[in-house]
Amino acid sequence: MAKYHLEWTIVESRMPNDPKEIAQGWKMLIGLVNQDLKGGALKDCGAYPGDRGGYSVFESNETDLMMFTMKYAPFVNFETKPVATANQVAEFLTAATR
Repeated sequence: MAKYHLEWTIVESRMPNDPKEIAQGWKMLIGLVNQDLKGGALKDCGAYPGDRGGYSVFESNETDLMMFTMKYAPFVNFETKPVATANQVAEFLTAATR
């Protein structure tokens, strides 16, 4: 199964200005994240302190990844990169040096 590292940022223009509304929006997003963590494909997620962004680690196929990111649109933008595990890198190195 493929693994992905996602850098995410909050879309500033979609966030309210009122601090109470901002907190409610974050609570909604954290609720979605907790549901996704329980679902199993989302392996880890965290926010960068003092920033309106963070990271996620997702393990599944591309279709599930697209469905995952669409749940957070239009409030969150994602930059997604596939991840090769240490074992995959070792397999590549073995194959490349044959």
